[in-house]
Amino acid sequence: MHTTGQQGTNPSSQHADGMDDVREALVDTFVSQAEWRRGKAEEFPSDTRNLTAAEIFDQLAATVADIRDDDLLSSLEEILDDGDSFKEWNWTLSRVGFDTAYDNAEEFVADFVAVHKLLQAATTRRRESRLRRLARKYGMIIRKSRRVNWHLHDQGQYMLVNAEYGCATLGSDYDATLDEIEAYLTADEVIIKTPNGTLTVFA
Repeated sequence: MHTTGQQGTNPSSQHADGMDDVREALVDTFVSQAEWRRGKAEEFPSDTRNLTAAEIFDQLAATVADIRDDDLLSSLEEILDDGDSFKEWNWTLSRVGFDTAYDNAEEFVADFVAVHKLLQAATTRRRESRLRRLARKYGMIIRKSRRVNWHLHDQGQYMLVNAEYGCATLGSDYDATLDEIEAYLTADEVIIKTPNGTLTVFA
């Protein structure tokens, strides 16, 4: 029995203008997956899921041209520009016909993008929690902007604040990223701003 699919073509590797190149890469991916699954069906004839997967991929390849939502394709391209997400992409392909089934290509892409965003949100929450614990070690708290639209004094990111005095140590305009906060809190010397100046703590 074989349950893991072959490596998929990365749609984000296409560099020509427009989303037609992403569509073309998707077709190539689905056709390649269908052919590979048929090979596995011959290798493992008692496992009918491979043939089912091949038929689903045929349908996905045939319906790529029907995807009219360029924003959706742009989201897919952006996700797969991140090499870490390509592993997730291959996992999604590998489960077709085993755990998942799709009626058309747009449904497949929309599902992948939605699941990716949920996973990213969960990862961000876990990272926020870890950094909040680290910040408390130095008497600081992390505030997260609730603003939807960008503003000069609230740029929608994070602020690292002295918990006792309320002084912004980093990101006074909510312009600090989690990467910047983590680098700040894990440095050899952590500088904490107070009303009377700064306090340096050696980690």
